[in-house]
Amino acid sequence: MELEHPAYASQPVSCRRAGQRGFTLVEILITAGIITVVGATALYALTMINKYAANARVQAAAAAIVQYHIDQILTRGPYAPTNVPPDIPTILTAGTTTTNNIPVFVDPENGNVLVSGTLTTTIQDSGATYKTSPLYVLKAAVSLNYTFAGKSFTVAMDTLRAPDQ
Repeated sequence: MELEHPAYASQPVSCRRAGQRGFTLVEILITAGIITVVGATALYALTMINKYAANARVQAAAAAIVQYHIDQILTRGPYAPTNVPPDIPTILTAGTTTTNNIPVFVDPENGNVLVSGTLTTTIQDSGATYKTSPLYVLKAAVSLNYTFAGKSFTVAMDTLRAPDQ
């Protein structure tokens, strides 16, 4: 059998004196702590999103540069190595060409080059033949190496170029 004091049975337990309003210091400190943690988490998330977006912009710019060079290899012409004299564009000369300080990403506000890289183009004969006749199909590899935010990146693409008909 439990005994309750009738005077305390209907009153809520409170640390406040009768007639006082507002929040206690503990409640305010806990709320401030929660807001600080939420704010710090949001700031960190926004910083990471900005970092990933910047990386994606530079990666897209590098891929566009490499794709442009692949397009030049595929479209410069005429490429007719069986003509006398042979018609071979300079860009299709066999060998490796390296170009340093290619601007990869330029600040749109002030025009400063923020990221530059090294473009390497390798052209070689694929060795393809039909029966015993050479087909003069060239194999081209283009790569762009650059450093962004302390990390090294490479964008590379390959293609084949057949003679023009």
